[in-house]
Amino acid sequence: MTVLDDKKKLGSNDYVSFRVVEDRDNDSQRLRVNDNGELEVPYVGLVPARGKSCKELAYTIKALLEKEYYYHATVILAVDRVSENPAAGFMSMAQSKRRDRRKFRQTRVTR
Repeated sequence: MTVLDDKKKLGSNDYVSFRVVEDRDNDSQRLRVNDNGELEVPYVGLVPARGKSCKELAYTIKALLEKEYYYHATVILAVDRVSENPAAGFMSMAQSKRRDRRKFRQTRVTR
């Protein structure tokens, strides 16, 4: 687990590959970080992922798995796809106000 990426921070709509080595299943599962910044991990449920690196998140998941399901868990977590624009569709309050002022200026009152 020491070789996992500790540079890239995860964000909403990022996809990661997830695998527990002790399962002896060579197939990774593809998981998506949801809009709330959480990752739904098998057995564990929702785990906060936004702002964490794969390495940080793998150690968090490892601890959660070892509480109830494994004596020892080796978690492999890697970024599959990074969201192109995680904030797409969201507008700040300032942007919203500027847009509304522009619309107001563009409208003409006719009598």
